[in-house]
Amino acid sequence: RIDEGYPAVKLRLPTDTKSCVRKMRMVRDAIGDGPEIMVDVQNTWENVSTSVKNTLAIREFNPFWIEEPVMVQDLDGHAKVNAQTGVPVAGGEHIYSKHQFREAFTKGAFSYAQPDAVRIGGFTEIQKVIGMAESWFVPCVPHGAYEVHRHVALAHTQAAVPYVELLTDSEGPLLQILYKDFAFPEQGTGSVPEGAVGLGVELDEAHIREYLVKDTI
Repeated sequence: RIDEGYPAVKLRLPTDTKSCVRKMRMVRDAIGDGPEIMVDVQNTWENVSTSVKNTLAIREFNPFWIEEPVMVQDLDGHAKVNAQTGVPVAGGEHIYSKHQFREAFTKGAFSYAQPDAVRIGGFTEIQKVIGMAESWFVPCVPHGAYEVHRHVALAHTQAAVPYVELLTDSEGPLLQILYKDFAFPEQGTGSVPEGAVGLGVELDEAHIREYLVKDTI
């Protein structure tokens, strides 16, 4: 995807430190020093000590962030990793209210917040979270739902929403099935579609029908 103009990539890392270092070295060697590497642990490092150890071990490869290094509910643990490693910690896709985000910001849990409009209650609530995050000087990178969050990004400054996430391996093919002539980013930059109302996309009902499970009884 780097050759398509995407400025950053995301990868998963295993639990043991040596494997983490090996994989990070391979990826950094492959893509060079320019593109950012966002590490998504998905809670698999589990505890603070393992998370700090692994993060310090891969710091030489300049990771952009470490995403959800400890269990989702452990905001104090996120804050400790964030403070002790010198590598930004990201999280929040599994936070379902602005009140929980307020607690996360108060604790210093995240250097980057990842609210999800689909999970947190729509456009109104995610706008509140982003506005709240600005008060703590925490930029937001909305999680997934590219067709929704590109509109959210345009409603704020780049300092508030520097990136919009597009899961090219899973979300990308699905968007092509769901919508007619879906406009993907060009050279890493997204655009707002024109013509359709609402989100600016039109369901491809004929294509969707091909994936329906039919009752054969």
